[in-house]
Amino acid sequence: MVTYTTSHVVFRGVCDKLGGRLPMPTDAAALNRTHDDILVVYKDIVGEGAPADACFADETMTEATFLAGQVYDHDAARWTDPYTGLPITNDTATPRPNDAFENCAFAWGRELETKECDVLTTCGVCLLEHKTRILMKGLCKRNTGVDQDYDHYYFIRGQRNGRTLFHGVKNSAIFFDPKAASWRLQSLRNPEKFLTMENPVQGRIPIGTHTWVSGSRGAVCGEEEGSKHELTFSTCYPDKYTCNDGTCIPLE
Repeated sequence: MVTYTTSHVVFRGVCDKLGGRLPMPTDAAALNRTHDDILVVYKDIVGEGAPADACFADETMTEATFLAGQVYDHDAARWTDPYTGLPITNDTATPRPNDAFENCAFAWGRELETKECDVLTTCGVCLLEHKTRILMKGLCKRNTGVDQDYDHYYFIRGQRNGRTLFHGVKNSAIFFDPKAASWRLQSLRNPEKFLTMENPVQGRIPIGTHTWVSGSRGAVCGEEEGSKHELTFSTCYPDKYTCNDGTCIPLE
């Protein structure tokens, strides 16, 4: 989930790399259920002190807004499921787009509206069908293991600072650091040890291959503060290759 304004194109790319899907309600009952479930999550985030103004359709925080998954096929004049490529034959909730440029949907309260897919619209929610395990590759062996500074595997565990929190099995966490305006890989066993992702892209999570900078002496591989390390954070295993942007390609 992101609690700032994003576009369908950007957020669906993020969600795809986590193996998730955008919510896709196609009738009033499903829209109401989805809305109410997401509203509870938004309020929990606000209760934790994270900013989430862009996620509400009103100042009283009684109505949520979020990106929907269905995409409009103008040639066929119908909404389609982007995950199967099949038409949605029973969609009674999503209106026809206002023009030829609008082909994505989003919820504004308990109604669906349409917008261009590449325009910043609202918050995004990614639905995961299972507990996604994400692998961090590139750390030195001396720094990973049962009783070391960092973990190999991470799980999504809520939010921190309004962004996704990736919590390791035992020793570390990855979260967005607003002071550094970047992602931080932090040892929980030895908090003085951490790395910060170099040149983060606005609105993106740290999936894929990136350069990480050591924040203290000995933080990783016994090297000095400021040393750079290429790390890959990915769901593409064991039978897929990870592209630099985190996209998975099956190995033949």
